[in-house]
Amino acid sequence: MRSLPVLPAAAGIFLTVTGFVWFLTEPAAGVPAAALNSASAPVFAQSMQGTRPDGQLTIRHDQLQVDPELLYLFDYYLSAQGEKPLPQILEAIRAELRQRLQPSSQALAQAEQLLNRYLDYKKALLALEKAENSSETKLNTAARLRARLSRLHQLRVSMFSEKDALALFALEEMRDADAVRRMEIFEDTKLSLAEKQQAYARLDANLPARLKEEREAPQRIQNVEQQVAQMRASGASEQDVYQFRAMQFSADAAYRLQELDREEQQWANRIQLYQQALRQALQLPDGPLHLPAVLTPSQQIALQSLRNQFFSPQEQQRLAAYEGRS
Repeated sequence: MRSLPVLPAAAGIFLTVTGFVWFLTEPAAGVPAAALNSASAPVFAQSMQGTRPDGQLTIRHDQLQVDPELLYLFDYYLSAQGEKPLPQILEAIRAELRQRLQPSSQALAQAEQLLNRYLDYKKALLALEKAENSSETKLNTAARLRARLSRLHQLRVSMFSEKDALALFALEEMRDADAVRRMEIFEDTKLSLAEKQQAYARLDANLPARLKEEREAPQRIQNVEQQVAQMRASGASEQDVYQFRAMQFSADAAYRLQELDREEQQWANRIQLYQQALRQALQLPDGPLHLPAVLTPSQQIALQSLRNQFFSPQEQQRLAAYEGRS
């Protein structure tokens, strides 16, 4: 499951990529180093229960392909700050890199060097954010964001080589620049509503291909999954579903969607068993499950015991909807 990068506010502006888009990403040509990752690896932190480390790392001609996937991997583990001490997090990242990049000592050295630079970049990013928060400006939102984008770009090219900065951050900067242009249109008091809508339409029409793909991806996935539902209703096998998805997206994306289906089915099965046990323990009637508004002490103990039996503490936060609670 793709976890979005955990960065200071200065880095994100106000655009994030939908969590579904990564399913459509074709692995780059070369050796997909993520294939070396162990699916049975223990969970690093409790908050990561049910997730896997991000980042589709690729080795090409004994070199690491530098792209945002590397940052997704770093940020996956760095998001555990507060649960785990930083030295332990860094060791987990380095262990993950060693596991994935073991065919190439050169690629591993590249990744570790970029990790050190990324840590320095994150520290500098925090300092930049503090400086921005303490400064006063009369600029409008779009102008402030454009100035921030410029400072971010300068910081990135100073912390990384220009080539690596472009490879790591170009797509993010394109997204943020597009967001700023839309904010400029929104704040332009000289434009009528119709003129603003026309300006937005022009931006949509001129989006770079990658951003256009990201915008269209959720609808595309929805359309494909509707067809998948129809296939299953007609008796199609899971192999048929896999092949259909692979034709629409890629073999890797089809596999990830298949894994998501499996995880959702496992969750649904656990919920069903939990609800059955809950009805029996609390002597609730058949039909839609609704917990009493007030539980006796013994019922509260029974409820918590069943929660602990079936779910982790993090998963228990999702149970209200399945217990008939608003």
